[in-house]
Amino acid sequence: MPYVESLGVHIHYEVEGNGPAIVCEHGFTSSLESFYEAGYIDSLKDSYKLILIDARGHGKSSKPHEVDSYLSDKRVADVLAVMDAEDVSKGFYFGYSMGGTTGFAIAQQHPERLLGVIIGGMHARSRIPDRETIEARSRGFRLLGMAKLLEIRERETGRMPAGRRERYLALDAEALATASEALGAWEGVIDELPSMKTRTLIFAGEEDVEFIQGAREAAAAMPNAQFIGVPGQDHTGAFENGGLVLPYIRNFLSAVN
Repeated sequence: MPYVESLGVHIHYEVEGNGPAIVCEHGFTSSLESFYEAGYIDSLKDSYKLILIDARGHGKSSKPHEVDSYLSDKRVADVLAVMDAEDVSKGFYFGYSMGGTTGFAIAQQHPERLLGVIIGGMHARSRIPDRETIEARSRGFRLLGMAKLLEIRERETGRMPAGRRERYLALDAEALATASEALGAWEGVIDELPSMKTRTLIFAGEEDVEFIQGAREAAAAMPNAQFIGVPGQDHTGAFENGGLVLPYIRNFLSAVN
């Protein structure tokens, strides 16, 4: 069970397969297990070395309670620390939702470490989501806790699979509240997009009303980016139904190689 220390925080990660490296980071309230469950690992591990990160505040990584601990520069540092631990001087990065903000930030700040970037379900604008939603979500974590939030979520969307349910209940509500507030402080990279030349694939569900337009606009503004809309999928479905996007991901990876 590999760990690396990054700015005083322990970051858990796992490695699967062999070949060019792809560093993967999940979305908010998720974990590296989501890449297994959605089929990305089985599809890619025969050709690539997949380095799966539990983002700080999630999974088996440390869960600090300070907003500053979750700012974008810290999450970028975590990815670079894991790459260094695995002797990866240059690799691909695949991030979904919250992990997508890290992808934009790495492409802006450290393009020399990237062969290409895959960003799903995310735009390059500031404030994710809007301030009112962030404050309400943070209050919900602190006042209700994970068990009550799970009850509400399952009432709306049905019972979670057992493994995911267990991981959700193990999340730290205060860590998530502060991580949410840090996402709200993200300034985005809109102005920098035209100068970000790393080969990039951006995708979003066509029913993902919060992110699809901004994701499409980000791809249009980048000189070496392409956009894929995933038909009939919302924010969650565009990632969890990995079979819908994996053909595009494989083509993108092959073209960059």
